[in-house]
Amino acid sequence: MTMRGAVLALCLLAPAGAHAADADWTQTLKHWLTLVDKAQYGDSWGTAGTLLRSQITQKDWTARVGKVRAPLGAMARRVVLDQKYVTSLPGLPDADYEVVRFSTQFQNKAAAVETVILQREDKGWKVDGYFVK
Repeated sequence: MTMRGAVLALCLLAPAGAHAADADWTQTLKHWLTLVDKAQYGDSWGTAGTLLRSQITQKDWTARVGKVRAPLGAMARRVVLDQKYVTSLPGLPDADYEVVRFSTQFQNKAAAVETVILQREDKGWKVDGYFVK
């Protein structure tokens, strides 16, 4: 699946009739993952949520994400495994969260699971967590 296909798969996350706030997190997610896929890690930090940015500097974020993502190579295919809305996550303050997990193939890794955590802030949804296993 191309990046275009991955974006299409992300668009399918918002069910028909979903209100605008639901669509907001999918747009945020698509944009943010595009930055990471293009190795624009500094920009991904800049558009991330308050929580993430308060926990790590842009320089450290760029180094950490680059260390994880660069060896994987280009993203080849990304398919949604599951998505859930929660109001509580271990170690995080109670808030509105969307947790999205993907089955992802990279150029140098055939099978990985990416997890992205988004939190609703005053100005919309923002990414506050990203993990690759």
